[in-house]
Amino acid sequence: MIGAQCEQGGGLSQPAYQRRPDGSVDAQRRVPTSMDATKRVPPKVNIDRAPRERLELVTVVTDEGQNATIDNKVMTMRPPASPTRNGFLGWARSSVIAIAVALTFGLGWVAVYRAAYSPEHRSDFTVYTAAGHAALAGADLYKAQNPRGLSYVYPPPFAILMIPFSMLPVSWGTLAWYALSAALTFWSLRMCVSLVQEDRQFGGDTFWLAALAAALVLPWFIQGAAEGQASLLMSWLMVAGLYWQANHRPILGATCLAGAILLKVLPAILIAYFVWRKKWRFVAATLAMVAIGAFAPPALVFGWNKTLTYWHEWVSVVAAPSMGNDQQHRDSPVNGQLLSPYKARSQTLQAVCWRLTGARHARTIAAAAAVAMLAVIGLVGWRSQPRSESLVVSAVLVWMISAAPLSEFHYLLALLLPMMAMIFVAAHETDRATRWLARAALAVFAVASLLTVGSPTLQQIGLLCWAMIALWGVLLTTVVRQTRICGSD
Repeated sequence: MIGAQCEQGGGLSQPAYQRRPDGSVDAQRRVPTSMDATKRVPPKVNIDRAPRERLELVTVVTDEGQNATIDNKVMTMRPPASPTRNGFLGWARSSVIAIAVALTFGLGWVAVYRAAYSPEHRSDFTVYTAAGHAALAGADLYKAQNPRGLSYVYPPPFAILMIPFSMLPVSWGTLAWYALSAALTFWSLRMCVSLVQEDRQFGGDTFWLAALAAALVLPWFIQGAAEGQASLLMSWLMVAGLYWQANHRPILGATCLAGAILLKVLPAILIAYFVWRKKWRFVAATLAMVAIGAFAPPALVFGWNKTLTYWHEWVSVVAAPSMGNDQQHRDSPVNGQLLSPYKARSQTLQAVCWRLTGARHARTIAAAAAVAMLAVIGLVGWRSQPRSESLVVSAVLVWMISAAPLSEFHYLLALLLPMMAMIFVAAHETDRATRWLARAALAVFAVASLLTVGSPTLQQIGLLCWAMIALWGVLLTTVVRQTRICGSD
């Protein structure tokens, strides 16, 4: 109470005042008493003591002795950033953006040079435009080759997509294709950020989440963009399918996933994932879009009979040999270009086991390992929490790249989402052991990528393949630990 306090002897004590030398009382100056010491003032929260503090049911005792609840919610408090730190982060952000812009323009020049002016014609884009020319002329798509002798190996619908690019001069067509690929890659980054942010409730600066993930796959983006690879388009179609399905737009998501499947059959694995998650409407829409895209556009352009002929030719030249035995590999006209396990650029488990052992049963061993990995995903994902879904689908994507019959360096751009999910775990997971395990997995993958770029020996032994398998293991370990923590709560 203000103006009077209870003392030990009972009764009310009057406030004491200082006296002047003449004996009069100075009413403006009080003598401190025990009454003052009993007053309780609101506590101050020191937010500089730790980066983050969790406050629950914060209660303040006022001078009147009444309890006033500030907030009954769990709050996260961060210290105010110092001007020096803000200045450094602003400078770092500007530097990253400047490097990204310079790299984008530089890669565009390299892509145009390799396709239009290099005497070696080291670009896959010219293979796609050769198929576009064949589609316009009514010639056989699978006899089309670029000046370097590389054959067209994609399904028939992709040749129709390349018709507009084939009508442009090579330099302008390459530039347009590169601009489209780069724009879709940046779009993929934004969608991956949104998926992680929604699933993992990320409230930090998403710029650095995207920048770090992009840096981890940068070597393979550079290779794919410089060569004009279609893998950049495939990566965007897969991410867009996942993104729009998660945002309750199943038809749009199914259309994108169907496009990825019709470009490279590899993303069809995601249909099995959605069947497992009982997304029946999305699965049905995807299958319908695959059927429509596989036959409707080719039938309009080539006619029904030629469409069936092209699909039969693609199956016999590419699809069947890729799943067949060694003799079928050798008999395929695209064995050296695409199917041979001796290609150092192939980082699948099957190709790496073949190169390391040379055994006839290497393919069987790799297939058994792939099935075991898939079974582990199913076992772990079956009991996972909803907040771990991005980690589960990331493990599926890593398995898809490492266990597929065909996979090359530029396919690794499809790992953008797994990288972002792992970066979030490494930075914000509450379990300390899980954070350090995620950091170790990211460091191993980064080192393996950098070393693999310039070392044919490391490419032969599949260092990048083993790094992907380690990343797959850490993703599922994180899911298991999160499930146990949630279960104990």
